Amino acid sequence: MVPYILAENPNIDYKRAIELSNQMTKGQKFDIFVLDLSFIGWYILGALLVGLGVYFVFPYVNSTNAELYLVLKQNAIDTGICSPEELTL
Repeated sequence: MVPYILAENPNIDYKRAIELSNQMTKGQKFDIFVLDLSFIGWYILGALLVGLGVYFVFPYVNSTNAELYLVLKQNAIDTGICSPEELTL
């Protein structure tokens, strides 16, 4: 989640961004792995289409990961891992 944290708040220190990412995903890593694994069928289908289909899968995967970040961010704010100001400009 570090790229998303740094995109929302470029002034945050990268060490703090890594720390926040670890805290946000604590206990969620297996679920995130399963989410990433669920796209394997799309990648296989894209590869069967001479690799061109993969370019249509990337936006779907990226938007899913962005939505995951929003959920994890809200959970981190609700549980007090960080303040709302720390994750936004």
